[in-house]
Amino acid sequence: MDMRLLILLFLGLVFPTFSFAQFQENLLNQNAHIELSPAAPNPHSDFTASLNNYSLPAQVRNISWTVNNVPLTEFDNQRKITLKSGEGGEPITIKLAASLDNGGVLNLEKVVTPLYLDLIIEPQTRTPAFYTGKGLLSTGSTVNVIAILSGPGGQTIDTDNLTYSFEVNKNVLGGAMKGNNTANFAVPIGKVFILTAIAKDLNGNILARKDLQLQTTAPEINFYEKTALYGFSHRPITTLSLIGASATVVAEPYNLDIKTYNNPGLLEWSVDGKKTFNSDSNPYEITLARPEGSVSGASSINFHIRNLQSVLQGDENKFQIKF
Repeated sequence: MDMRLLILLFLGLVFPTFSFAQFQENLLNQNAHIELSPAAPNPHSDFTASLNNYSLPAQVRNISWTVNNVPLTEFDNQRKITLKSGEGGEPITIKLAASLDNGGVLNLEKVVTPLYLDLIIEPQTRTPAFYTGKGLLSTGSTVNVIAILSGPGGQTIDTDNLTYSFEVNKNVLGGAMKGNNTANFAVPIGKVFILTAIAKDLNGNILARKDLQLQTTAPEINFYEKTALYGFSHRPITTLSLIGASATVVAEPYNLDIKTYNNPGLLEWSVDGKKTFNSDSNPYEITLARPEGSVSGASSINFHIRNLQSVLQGDENKFQIKF
């Protein structure tokens, strides 16, 4: 037989077999994958990598793992391993090799790059100008949130080629939009709630995820005396002794939504249970005068502010004036 014919026959027998084996391995790899939990590990955090092969028609044997080309022999024949991520922006290459009881070979690879996802929380609630702290989250108040994704050395990653999605107690806030890393929402009812932010690339791959448990508080009212001589006192009062003919008291809301403060549905003062008209230009101030002919006595002064569409956005408090 011609030698060239023998070579052609040999090639025809070998290469189709090689191509089929290659195709079979690719098919196996498509039916199995390395699954991470969480799907996007944070820097310097523990996470797990596990083999998901439940759609394969054959049993897996002789599992071996490598991470960044370093064999992890302590995890031989384990379907699930625990790893620790490094610095933000440092990629981790996870590989798995295994044999199948039908003679096939399984080779999987997963590359994950932990990134920092920071959330800036900006409660839109009011505190007095002299207060050195910041406004807190109160039920029904508006909150602005900004997500910032960063990599090695804390370098901020441009948002133009990213999409962000936000959830409050697993309820999605609108839809993910390219380049939009901000959101706003109303604080839900409850003492705590979970805010989730997810950053993805344009292919839909999760790059980072952040879950924050945030606490809520209730708005509250404090009262402060205001005098012509000493100005605004920063010491709250519960009882005020009227020395002169009159006194001015200011009601200062803490952690009240700014929109409610600027445009409340209900704002009223009352003296001994009777609503009183406030002649001051500032509705949060009241001027109290000694009753004519009185020698001594006391009155209870009440202040009430409320958002009528969000009734938990408000407070009611009182103080006593002695004369």
